[in-house]
Amino acid sequence: MYEFHMTFTSMGVRVEVPCRQIESAILKWAEEHMHAPKMGKQYGRIFTERGDPYYAHIPSLRSFIFHRNFSERLRIIINRTATEFGIEYKLYEHYLTQGTPYRCKFENYGFKMVEDDEKSRFFYQNAVVETACEPNRFQTIFEIGTGMGKSKTNMKVMVRKGVRTLLIHRPTYISKWMFDLTEDPTGLRESKDDVLVIQGVQAIYEALEMGESGELDKRGIKVIIISTVTLQRFLKEYINTAATNPVNIDDFYNTLGVGFLSMDEVHEHFHLVYMAGIMLNPPPSVEMSATLQPGESKAFLAERYRERFPQESRIFIPIIPAVHVKALYYSIENKRFAWWANKMTPYNHKLFEGKLISENMHLSYADMVWDVIERTYLASYQPGQKVLVLFATVAMCEFFTEYVREKLAQSDKFHALMVAKYNAGDSYDDFIQADFSISTPGKAGTAVDKPGLVHMYITTPVEDQQLNRQMAGRPRKILHNDWGELDPVVWLFHSLSIGKHCNYLNARQKSLSDSVLSFKIASSPYVVRKTNVTTAAADRANSTVCRAELSKFSRKGFKGIPRRRKRRR
Repeated sequence: MYEFHMTFTSMGVRVEVPCRQIESAILKWAEEHMHAPKMGKQYGRIFTERGDPYYAHIPSLRSFIFHRNFSERLRIIINRTATEFGIEYKLYEHYLTQGTPYRCKFENYGFKMVEDDEKSRFFYQNAVVETACEPNRFQTIFEIGTGMGKSKTNMKVMVRKGVRTLLIHRPTYISKWMFDLTEDPTGLRESKDDVLVIQGVQAIYEALEMGESGELDKRGIKVIIISTVTLQRFLKEYINTAATNPVNIDDFYNTLGVGFLSMDEVHEHFHLVYMAGIMLNPPPSVEMSATLQPGESKAFLAERYRERFPQESRIFIPIIPAVHVKALYYSIENKRFAWWANKMTPYNHKLFEGKLISENMHLSYADMVWDVIERTYLASYQPGQKVLVLFATVAMCEFFTEYVREKLAQSDKFHALMVAKYNAGDSYDDFIQADFSISTPGKAGTAVDKPGLVHMYITTPVEDQQLNRQMAGRPRKILHNDWGELDPVVWLFHSLSIGKHCNYLNARQKSLSDSVLSFKIASSPYVVRKTNVTTAAADRANSTVCRAELSKFSRKGFKGIPRRRKRRR
């Protein structure tokens, strides 16, 4: 007689099956149905293969972890397989509860807990906070458009709940959230000593030890921040070492004394968000995103979204269009370059920018973007107005940053404008304050709000519906005493010479048509071409790319280029 155990957490179900036949049956079903489809390429042929698993198989414990929606499916597989092989078993069910969290007070906040102005776009926060703080509410998903104050709403919930809060965010957003929690005069205004940032798997183990010993309570830690990358590596390590791992993942949040969980931009690292939900028995949570639609072509992910973010837990606030979108088509003079870009499968704009630089076409490319900036932003500039320019690669960001500085240095009127690049290691404060900010979609395309942003220039063609909505939502409608009422403009750059660029622009128009004030497409006279004219910035960019390209190859085993054999007479 086998004893099977099925343990239910707040979001997941763990089943222990000490029987090889039944373990194999569950694994076979999971491999067929619970892996995201992934495009592969071999010998020039594209095929579909198994991608990320949306379950955990722990061979050392002969156990699986699934979303609790699959508990009945697991029972059917167990019963069917047991009948087929004549296996006698008994199934025991267990239900975990939440522990008592560390209680604390957030009393120094710099915002109003209740919005009085019914005409304010933040008035909705009153009802949302009340809903999220209902005693028996386990999960709250803010499906709210960009610029609607999701972060402030989340902080209001933190104040109301008064328990230790754990924030799970991409590493990119940690500096932003530290600013919101400790430095922003309109934020939570907590001391940095009250916030514990966990980066690295070892830091998780150390934090758990501090929780067990009571050190977290002694230090008065109110907020814990864990990066998504760190948590993903921890979960992977646990799956591989569960039999000997000292951590009890059922008590992960209880050990840390956490009573409230918050995740921002949950669509960006969805696999981790899903797996953390089913594996770690999360406490009541608030999960935020402006874009919870993975796209029409992603049926598998759409199903996982419905499991992880059930409709009854979502709070949806209608999008208020605030920006105009203007898309420009440009041409590429070099036909061989255009042919190469069209043959790229799948299309990769990082490779596109790298080749622009290696082929000395990046200066012409920058000239085009700068000319649009001059005709739009600088032509009607008023002090305090700012712009954001997005490229795909750090190399292009570095080049264009120096390019803009050289251009401004030559101007009597605009030489004092501040220029800042925002990539890994760059200052978030400088990014916010700068008149010209230059970054990438991954760094500044989501979850970043820049006051005074009137123009945004996006050079990266993107098909992804979620990312398009996020990037187009960065600028906000502006009501200013001196400027009057301004509707910001988002500029898109696509090459008419590249078929994928045209397809992506059509996808963008389709995904953004209901969330922007207008969407106009026009052909432009701009032609990107090779140039022998260089600048100091161009030389630096070129050398950077050359070094990066050369670093990919090793001299070991290099036999050189064979000489062409002489034709026999």
